[in-house]
Amino acid sequence: MRDPQIHPVRDAMNYRDGLDKDIGQVQPAGPELFVMPMWTEDYCAYVVEQAEKAHAFARGKGYQGGGENPAIRTTDVKLSDLPDVFQGYQQTYTNLLAKIIKKIWLVNVEHNDAFITRYTMQTQQRLLQHIDHSSIVSMTIKLNKDFTGGALHFVRQKLVNTDVPIGHLTFFPSGCTHVHEVQPLLSGRRYAITFWTKPKFTP
Repeated sequence: MRDPQIHPVRDAMNYRDGLDKDIGQVQPAGPELFVMPMWTEDYCAYVVEQAEKAHAFARGKGYQGGGENPAIRTTDVKLSDLPDVFQGYQQTYTNLLAKIIKKIWLVNVEHNDAFITRYTMQTQQRLLQHIDHSSIVSMTIKLNKDFTGGALHFVRQKLVNTDVPIGHLTFFPSGCTHVHEVQPLLSGRRYAITFWTKPKFTP
């Protein structure tokens, strides 16, 4: 998290001010894997601060990310617990992300779920290999960098997100082609946010 002497905690931060100036510039990162600048590093720190300030992780049920499978449960909190961030994301999704997904994969999808995950040495340290059963296209943002280990690993693609900058969105098909895991955390705290989508049926 940010040093409060250098970056004081804010009670509110405008969502538009947190958008990266290069948002929308999509780059391939691997087979059916794409990366795009979305949030500034400062806004990512704000999201983490607000989640911790609200004691949201203490209230979280810890199974949004893994359903009823205890092997892939996560320590998380719904993004909707941070209404200003959630509303801003919904606008970004409708105005931009849904269009990008359709252009790449030729599918119409809508928002399904979004949650912030936290990994610490005292609680959850890793996430086993899995696919996202509740999503069509999944997206994730790394929210901080003051940790070691804990890389997001795409097993078949043999890729990790170590070099993906904070605030960049990684998106990928959620099924068997993109089995993924979070490798063991070695030190610090790791925060990330995951977005899931579902089919959008139109007349």
